[in-house]
Amino acid sequence: MAQQPPEIADHKAWLGYLQPEGLVVTAQALADSGVQIDKGLLPQLQERFKELVTTIPLEGAEEDTAAGIANLTLFCEEFLGWPARFMVGEHRPEPIPDDLTVALPDFEETLSPTIALRRFEPKADASPWVLLVQRIPNGRDLDQNHAAHPRAWDASPSKKFERLLRDTKVHVGVITNGTHFRLVYAPAKENSGHVTFPVQAMTEVGGRLILGAFHTLLRAQTVLNAPDRQHLHRLLAVSREYQATVSTQLAEQVLFALYELLRGFQAAHDVKGKVLDHPLRNNPNQIYEGLLTVLLRLVFLLFAEDRGLMPGGRTYSRHYSIHGLFEKLRADHEKFAEQMDGRYGAWPRLLALFRVVYNGCRHGELTMPARHGHLFDPDRFPFLEGRTPHEAHSPDNLPMVSDGTLCRVLQNLMILDGERISYRTLDVEEIGSVYQTIMGFGILVSPGTAVALRGKRKNGGVPAAPIIVIEELLTQPSKDRAKWLKEASDQALSGEAEKQLKRASTVDDVLAVLGTKMDRNASPSAIPRGKLALQPTDERRRSGSHYTPRSFTEPIVRKTLEPILKRFGEQPTPAQILELKICDIAVGSAAFLVETCRQLADVLVHAWRVHGGRPTLPPDETEELLAMRTIAQR
Repeated sequence: MAQQPPEIADHKAWLGYLQPEGLVVTAQALADSGVQIDKGLLPQLQERFKELVTTIPLEGAEEDTAAGIANLTLFCEEFLGWPARFMVGEHRPEPIPDDLTVALPDFEETLSPTIALRRFEPKADASPWVLLVQRIPNGRDLDQNHAAHPRAWDASPSKKFERLLRDTKVHVGVITNGTHFRLVYAPAKENSGHVTFPVQAMTEVGGRLILGAFHTLLRAQTVLNAPDRQHLHRLLAVSREYQATVSTQLAEQVLFALYELLRGFQAAHDVKGKVLDHPLRNNPNQIYEGLLTVLLRLVFLLFAEDRGLMPGGRTYSRHYSIHGLFEKLRADHEKFAEQMDGRYGAWPRLLALFRVVYNGCRHGELTMPARHGHLFDPDRFPFLEGRTPHEAHSPDNLPMVSDGTLCRVLQNLMILDGERISYRTLDVEEIGSVYQTIMGFGILVSPGTAVALRGKRKNGGVPAAPIIVIEELLTQPSKDRAKWLKEASDQALSGEAEKQLKRASTVDDVLAVLGTKMDRNASPSAIPRGKLALQPTDERRRSGSHYTPRSFTEPIVRKTLEPILKRFGEQPTPAQILELKICDIAVGSAAFLVETCRQLADVLVHAWRVHGGRPTLPPDETEELLAMRTIAQR
């Protein structure tokens, strides 16, 4: 494996330790923007930091103390270097202005920052504020719900701060409880992200890189007067742009996971011959559709878990969650790597989770409503549970899909370039790109020795590996073999390789020629006669099923809505907007309808502010989210 440049390795090191929630900054974006951590200066920087750290009492526990920052304003000035003349709020002559406070009359509560940092040179079309800082009581949990009085909003400090950033349109801020500093990024109409820096860790020798990252991101040079590409706001925005690359890489890895799962079921069938007998006799493509469904279930659950939509509590996290299962499999792999393909506990656990999602559960602290629905229906693909359509579920018949298989599957779904993938930050369109990548295959029961060849990457998409049967290639006249191979796989041979293919007389001869052309992810070695493989088909092309990126839908929808909205005049009313009927005749993944919902929600929010009539805002929604939900419901 090629060694990573030190600037990327350094950023990955501190990001890996802190494990950001959602997408905040990426190592690649920081490195490409020229942002580096000067490790030679870290000992001196840490000494300056420790001079400002003191022992602070924690809220609600007079005897409990921790390392923390007592004087926030002094810390911002002395350590981060923020000029006093650009700061308003705590210990400053100028108070927090009204436009940085958010009233929540339904909860008898007002949100406001402790400190606001003004831009060095405000632009006419941008907020004059760089970021907001909020101090909460010492040691208060940033993620635990807290209500100041019975009618107050019962939400976590972090959630309230995120609401403050969105409503004031500042979008970037820092919230601290003295012992931790959390950088929060909440861009308009996108999922938020945050990364938390613990004070205690930053005082330790092992935490110097974390302190260097904290200082690099929040020092005056980065937030006030850095070159555009190194300004904090730009770094955060560019990191979001890298999400498109993440989506493409994730889609490719989901395809690799599909290959792994097929090999796992092939091995289970070889051990217990009846596992795939029924679909092989009746409809082999049911195997592909069933494995595809498993991956979509996993993606759905990873998305739901990252969004906090699955049950909290120890029972779910320890015995059901996908994240918990992956951590267990990774730990087992570190201790028993050579035994993982001979262990079989993970697959029954997954099937139990799928059943719980479908049927619901009310047992102890685990309460889930029955979801039912098509995706988790256990009777669609009974072979996944080791039974035929007419057999009852029996634990004794479960397919012996190894823990090693599932560890590799989840590794592909959850780890990208050494970092944990945050499904929380993926838009629905990006999930659509994953689905597009793994559709359009068929199951091939190899009639001979077969190989998967590397497919061509077209229009930035993920290449699917076509399967060729070597015995069929050998039946072709020598002079036509290269042409047959090109038509069957889009792989061209020339020169000495073409001559060797013409002279080939055995399977081994052909394997020697095609060895460098094989796709080792699709099949690590040649596929023996009678074994299963995934063969790409033209189904996706024939059905017109293609992922539509947001960069494509946004201008089309905007141009389409423009004349319709103009009919209502300069200030359309909420009623006029909600009475519109929008139809997408060729709806597939609903990418155009999702973008329509976004754009009409912007118009609706403006109409509410001009004409009134906005419904009561739920505590866990922003005005934009309420508008999108209202549009979708109507």
